[in-house]
Formats: sequence, structure tokens, C-alpha cells
Amino acid sequence: MSVGRKALSIEDKEARGNPGKRALPKPEERVLTDRLFEMPPAPPYLGKYGTAEWNRTGPKLVQAKMLNETDLPAFEAYCLNIELMIEARLDIKENGMQVLGHRGYVRNPAIAAFGQASTAIGGFVSEFGLSPSARSRIRIPTDDVDILNELMGDDGPDDFNEGI
Repeated sequence: MSVGRKALSIEDKEARGNPGKRALPKPEERVLTDRLFEMPPAPPYLGKYGTAEWNRTGPKLVQAKMLNETDLPAFEAYCLNIELMIEARLDIKENGMQVLGHRGYVRNPAIAAFGQASTAIGGFVSEFGLSPSARSRIRIPTDDVDILNELMGDDGPDDFNEGI
């Protein structure tokens, strides 16, 4: 796990006046060759809940141009952790907070699995812009604003903004 701040995106460096003064790639050099135009099928080993998350969230990220082919392993890990978290929660619900071990009752191991999966999901949610605070930091090119508005359910100006 790395310590310190996350690296700034090229767009953030440009917006801040390139504080490091290092040469930045020209716009024509920034073209992503691994852009996804449709979501590939979920890996067969994801499980029911991971596959459901893959199919629910993945297409929205692809449509918003926020998921590339090189992001798929991280997105897969996110979906695997969703699977693990839900399965752990179901185990806790079925077997309780304590289970019978070989020396008596012990804390259900699914509790630790649930906590670890939840923590991992928090990181992925931030990386993929799946929380309100993460979305507020996303810079969308102006030609893509309509796609983001469509995904977020924004169909036009709000009543309280009319006339401004």
C-alpha cells in the first residue's frame, strides 16, 4: 500500500498551472487505446452477487467513459469484494455472530471477511467515482457532460435554478 497523496491527473496538473513544471503529454498523445465501447461479459467465477454488480455498474461506467480495458482487473476485484461482502453478511445472518469452533463458541470468521471486503470496496468506490464525494472530483470533458447527466438522472435545469 502506498503512502502519501495520489498522483494528480494531467487535467488537474493543467488546471493548477502544472506545479511540477514537468513536460506533459500533448492532447494527441493522450488518446486511450484501451477504451471500452461496451461492457464485456462478467467472468464466470464472479458468483451471483458479483455478476449482478458487474452488469449493473459496469455498463454505466463504460457509457460515462470512466472504465477502460486496463481498469477491468480492478473493477473485477471490486465485484469480487461485493460478492464476498454479501456472502459474509448472509453467513452471519444464518449462523449468528458466534459459531461453534473446536474449543467452544468463537467469533464468526465471516465478520472479519465482511469487514475486509467492506474496506476494500470503499477504496474501489473512490477509484471508480461511485460515491457522491468521488463524483464531485471527476472532471468530465464538455462533450461528455450530457452522458453524465443522463446517467445521474439529470434531465435539465432544476426549478430553483430557473431564471438565473
